[in-house]
Amino acid sequence: TSSGSSVEAEGQDRDHRPGGRPPPAFHQASHCSRSVPAGRVSAGLVAVWPQQAHPASFRDPSGHLFRRDGVLYRHVGEASAPGYDALMASGLYAELVGEELLVSHEEVSLEDRPGAHRVLRPAIVPFVSYPYEWAFSQLRDAALLTLDLAGRASRRGLSLKDASAFNVQFRGCRPVFIDTLSFEPLREGEPWVAYRQFCEHFL
Repeated sequence: TSSGSSVEAEGQDRDHRPGGRPPPAFHQASHCSRSVPAGRVSAGLVAVWPQQAHPASFRDPSGHLFRRDGVLYRHVGEASAPGYDALMASGLYAELVGEELLVSHEEVSLEDRPGAHRVLRPAIVPFVSYPYEWAFSQLRDAALLTLDLAGRASRRGLSLKDASAFNVQFRGCRPVFIDTLSFEPLREGEPWVAYRQFCEHFL
């Protein structure tokens, strides 16, 4: 789900798409002092037909993003329903949103969305960055956030199934997780499914 969520911040769309030009790299001693280049505000940079998935959301067909009338939405398909429902029922979503560790969303009703278990309108993170642009301190903070969420999820009977660094954005100096659909019911006795991905992205 990482490419679906990396524009979702939970979804943004800054030229990170198939055939798109990669953004310029940044090298900063401290991520708290970084400046925002012109043109890097996230909303509205990619035009999408109302019924099409966002082009940067191709890896998550059951949880893809789309735009309608300029508004970003996330389609939660039936395959993602068990994890989404478990997250919402567990209290973890409310806990994380309350501590500003996960982007919030609003459930909405839209016509002509076949196969949708839910349709979400996520809060927008106003500035998008990518792990290859971050200072070390940002990568460290994103890793610690990911581990914190994995631990909190396990205590509520859930598992963080996606530990991609692209699932983290920054609000100012604070990391925030952007992929609501990265949680699933915990399967007792099984190792953390995202451990390898975590090591590949952060270590």
